[in-house]
Amino acid sequence: IDNVLMEMTFRALQDIENESIVTFDENRIKAEIYTQINGSEVSTHSLNLRTVRDGENDSFELFQNIPNPFNSTTKIGFNLPTNDEVTFKVFDLNGKLLYKTHNTYTKGYNTITLDIHELMSNGVMYYQLETNAHSATRKMIVIK
Repeated sequence: IDNVLMEMTFRALQDIENESIVTFDENRIKAEIYTQINGSEVSTHSLNLRTVRDGENDSFELFQNIPNPFNSTTKIGFNLPTNDEVTFKVFDLNGKLLYKTHNTYTKGYNTITLDIHELMSNGVMYYQLETNAHSATRKMIVIK
């Protein structure tokens, strides 16, 4: 699996001297995650930690929707380097526009919740996030 399956954010309530305060002790828990899709074979994937101080994550990034595939609602996370206007679109495999929304979001991590009823199709789709300076596209699967 090449996509982000889960993301957890921890916010320190006070200044921290040692950035390795959150670590995996391989003697207690392995830094890995296990997945199983539709009752098939269980796969093992590595788990990574990264430390980001407030103000350091000034990059544009579009994350994989969670859950994927989905049959009810899904959340699409994204990071903005500045407050910005965002256009979010969903396309089918033929490039037909299925959904479009436009909104202003704040600097940092944001989410868009997409309901299956807003899409009149199912199967593999692409979603795109655009700002004045950036654009990214990812694939998702809708199951009705």
